[in-house]
Amino acid sequence: MIRFGLLVSTLLGLVSLSACRSLSRAGSARGEGYAHLENKDYAAAGSAFEKAAVLANDPEEKAKAYLGAGHARLQAGDAQTALKFFYEARRVYHLGAVASQTNRAIGEGYFVLEDYALARRYFSKGMEDLPEGERDLTLAKLVICCRDLDDVPAATQYRSQLKQPLSSEVQSILAMGPKSLHQHSVELEGEGERAPALPWVPPPREETVPQEPPGEGKLWVISRENWNARPPRRNIEPMGRVDKITIHHTGGDLFTGSTRADAAEEIRRIQKYHQIEQGWADIGYHYVVDRAGNIWQARRLCYQGAHARGAANYGNIGIVLLGNYCQQGITPAQRQSLELLVVKLSEHFNISAQQVYTHREIANGRTDCPGPVLTRCVREIRENLRRRLVAYRPGD
Repeated sequence: MIRFGLLVSTLLGLVSLSACRSLSRAGSARGEGYAHLENKDYAAAGSAFEKAAVLANDPEEKAKAYLGAGHARLQAGDAQTALKFFYEARRVYHLGAVASQTNRAIGEGYFVLEDYALARRYFSKGMEDLPEGERDLTLAKLVICCRDLDDVPAATQYRSQLKQPLSSEVQSILAMGPKSLHQHSVELEGEGERAPALPWVPPPREETVPQEPPGEGKLWVISRENWNARPPRRNIEPMGRVDKITIHHTGGDLFTGSTRADAAEEIRRIQKYHQIEQGWADIGYHYVVDRAGNIWQARRLCYQGAHARGAANYGNIGIVLLGNYCQQGITPAQRQSLELLVVKLSEHFNISAQQVYTHREIANGRTDCPGPVLTRCVREIRENLRRRLVAYRPGD
């Protein structure tokens, strides 16, 4: 028994010694990472922090190493990879001060990527135990997030908490101004208009890692600013994981307008009806396709729509075509733009052809929307989409 006890004691001592050596090597690598960060050698810093993460056995130390690797990537301008490291830190250890640091880091990643909805969420989670100067910088970024999301009361509240006089760093952040930056934008050729590209794919968890939309076709989307959209009301709800698309028509009187001015006026009319008469937070649809084939941004995709009634709105992108397709035909340009939009969204959000609905289908026949003409069009698009997805299925 004595010999067995000595053996156990010896083994425990060796394990403890090994753990200490591992911790020492990890700490040394992490120290190198901080030194490289200070010297702005971000590639070397990232490598040192990644080495520290591999060497560390303690979850907290491993998380700190991942945070360092993420900050090195963020400083190097690679926010997408930085987020992967931040979320890995969150996965291995999410307690105490490290949790707050991780939430702030994730917020920084999304702030750089200009996804202000998610940046706001994580910044607000990471406000604990912040030094005064760093707290002011985070508050300033929260002001920008809320301002971009049209939440003026929250933006005002965060700004009131800033220490006076404002530092030059805080002033530079506040000067950024709202630009609807949570969606990347490109110039419309020859138009000088801002056209947000499709937003990134949210994976099954809340940790969204932005990426460019796939596909070769060019998809121009005319932004809300170009039809003078009203801001959404405060009862607007965030969009969850996107998993379906529903096609509508506006119905009612025939719409025959062929210019952008005609379409903008009609979209404003729809938004006013939805907000004022229906009491909804915003226009109910996410995209509008006019008779000339122009695609317009309606409700932002970071917000759940109001177009399919109740729970059917969850994760559901609403697309509406201007016109009454119980009584008129679809223009070739409209048909082409609708299919391109559906294909891009389906590939981008991994939506199957079976999850592309008409309003009548998702409402179990309780409406005539979108009319027989558009219904036939949607069936054709769905079949083309099914063939396209099968053709690109891995292994086939």
